[in-house]
Amino acid sequence: MNKSEPLATSVLITLPGAGANAPLVLGKILPVRQVEYAAAQGCIKVILLGRRSPSDAMTIHRAAEGAGLKLVEVSGAHALAAAVAEDESLLVLQHNLLPAWDDWAKGDATRGSILTLPATAGRDAGFERIDLARAWAGALVIPGRYLSTLLELPEETEPAPAILRIALQARLPERPLDETILGDGSWSAVTSGADLPVIEEQWLAQHAQPSPSTSLSGLAAGFILRKNRKFLFARERVPLAILVLSLAAAIGAVGAAYFGHGLAGFGLLALASLLHPLALEAKRLREIPSFFPSNWPKTQFLLDIALVATGFLSIGGSLAARLFLPFVLLAAFHSPPAPARTWQARIRDRTLVFALVGVAGIFMGAERALMLLSTTLLALNLLLRNVPKG
Repeated sequence: MNKSEPLATSVLITLPGAGANAPLVLGKILPVRQVEYAAAQGCIKVILLGRRSPSDAMTIHRAAEGAGLKLVEVSGAHALAAAVAEDESLLVLQHNLLPAWDDWAKGDATRGSILTLPATAGRDAGFERIDLARAWAGALVIPGRYLSTLLELPEETEPAPAILRIALQARLPERPLDETILGDGSWSAVTSGADLPVIEEQWLAQHAQPSPSTSLSGLAAGFILRKNRKFLFARERVPLAILVLSLAAAIGAVGAAYFGHGLAGFGLLALASLLHPLALEAKRLREIPSFFPSNWPKTQFLLDIALVATGFLSIGGSLAARLFLPFVLLAAFHSPPAPARTWQARIRDRTLVFALVGVAGIFMGAERALMLLSTTLLALNLLLRNVPKG
């Protein structure tokens, strides 16, 4: 969703009723997942309805603050009506909705929009049935001018169902969704009988789809993290720990080359090049669906320095010759054309190249191995410039 065209200005998030706890989804309570989703859709204010524990209050507050959203707490329908101005719009989310799909039609904020599902499929998936043909899909956008109708209802009225009725009576545009959206993790209701591990796996898969330019290391990182998602999401410092291990392996590569074990150094560089995308992907997955730039410092240049130092210490000859080969390999990594096909992005993977340098070096020495792989990578870059995309 384009942040210049927000889906709505505010989002209503309703906490579970008394005695019920919000479910945890990949280490975060569901209201926090909804806050993150709303932020990704361009909302600037969270309207929180319902009582919650002090720990949940702090967690939700931190999530809203971290996403740059203002948090407003309301006690009922009348207070909600007063919290949204007539020229604003409100995104209403069903209390147990876990959304991943974000391809809403632009411009809906001014007219409103109601997402619907086929009645039977929607009801079976945990959504509220509207009539014999339709079920509410758990989300709608309504202009603020319609919310004054809430003031005519009793204060104890549940706002979300009431707003749905108001939106239907106002004949806001409906957007029917195909029921297949319920089966791939794009749109889920976390009910008491739901298979939460399956929902988590599907939801994570929606956010972790590799792009055509993803390297082999990136693919491996995504696979490893999805298979170990409980460990990743249960411990906040996992991404940082992996990043530190990556930098430690890079330092170890330089040390190994300094003590005359250049091929082992390239093996450690291969490990560092695998751990680095693993750390970045772990950081990204922990933050989804907040599609904001990471505030991590750029660390790739440290691995580049380790590459040059390891190559320099692994080969003999003059100073110029010892610097030339590592810089040629580094330049080959940093000056690729856009891959024309997926496989071309995969084979330019640093982990693969460093591992091949180490293996080839056993048979022909580190210097010749560097020459071979640098030349191969440069030739591949030239080849890709002349291959049409498609």
